[in-house]
Amino acid sequence: QGDPMSPYLFVLGMDKLSHIISDEIDSGKWKRKPMKAGRNGPSISHIMFADDILLFGQATSESMGSVIKALQLFCSMSGQQVNHDKSSIFFSKNVSMETRVHLVEASGFTEVSNIGKYLGVPALGRSPRRNDFQYLVEKVKAKLAGWKAQQLSLAGRITLAKSVIQAIPIYPMLSMRIPKVCLNEIHKIRRSFIWGDNDERRHAHLIGWQTMTLPKSQGGMGFKDLHIMNDACLLKMNWALLKGEHHLWGQVLLGKYGRGRNARDGVIAHQTDSVLWKAIVNLWPQLQQHVYWAVGDGQKINVWKDKWLDDKSRICDLIGSVPEDVQSWKLLDIINDQGEWNFNKLHQYVPNNTMQKIKAIVPPHANNGCDEMLWPGINMGHFTWKEYVFLCG
Repeated sequence: QGDPMSPYLFVLGMDKLSHIISDEIDSGKWKRKPMKAGRNGPSISHIMFADDILLFGQATSESMGSVIKALQLFCSMSGQQVNHDKSSIFFSKNVSMETRVHLVEASGFTEVSNIGKYLGVPALGRSPRRNDFQYLVEKVKAKLAGWKAQQLSLAGRITLAKSVIQAIPIYPMLSMRIPKVCLNEIHKIRRSFIWGDNDERRHAHLIGWQTMTLPKSQGGMGFKDLHIMNDACLLKMNWALLKGEHHLWGQVLLGKYGRGRNARDGVIAHQTDSVLWKAIVNLWPQLQQHVYWAVGDGQKINVWKDKWLDDKSRICDLIGSVPEDVQSWKLLDIINDQGEWNFNKLHQYVPNNTMQKIKAIVPPHANNGCDEMLWPGINMGHFTWKEYVFLCG
């Protein structure tokens, strides 16, 4: 916004700051170590997007000195300056008041009780409350304030409600569970606008909201339920975790809350875990309900727990309990030396009718590529929140 340098040059310049910070850490000058996300999580010294940067370190004079030195070096090289009015410092609750005062004076930054919004989303460090997302409600009201409902046809109001209101909360939905009371208020605003309600008069709502959220092919108007949309957006995170995609946020969540478990083995949440992690865990069964597998080399698919048969059934559901000593079997474990299904190994666990289903599957082979996790729908087996909303609809 108004930066005189081109975006590409700006990215290259900020990349140099990242190198300076990394050099400080590698040389041991960034005292102690960066922030570690849980016992098994990654160490994080900084994250940045364009000219927004978050720096992490231990609350010591030495670490603060390293931060200031890195920033000053970058400023001298780039001609940029740190905007102290827009910069702040946030402390853990375990940092003493004396240390806080000293570090605030040394840095020249203002202490804050929370980070506020980062990239347009509240970074709270606690359970979200209604007031934290009131800005979404106000944004919806502001968007509709310039439009007089009485001057638009019903079709016009429906189109505007779909294009404007449904789009506003999607971005924060991708990473947070928005309180239901906020989503309900947005639903109310949307319904009132569609039917032309105002402060002076309330019109009859001729169609129930449940009918309006149905697809047009089923007699509805195709409105999306915001609660289902929030679930769908969060399920994109579940999908990435289950596929083993190595995003930094995934490493942080699994490192802090995964407790050494692989996402494929299932996830659990404790009372003290973050609201986001609890939401991910609560949605996990919905993801597993729909996910199925295409057989490749047989190294990833669990024989019993994954859906890899043609009818999308799981063998564990067909046979009941699975002995503990074979629960970790992958498809590769039930292939003989000739590259065929080893039915001699399976017959003591699997009945004949299930054997017939297995015979219909081409055995895994290294030339077939990796096993691939798929999602039902038209998008080449990849998860999209729109297809999840359609499934729920």
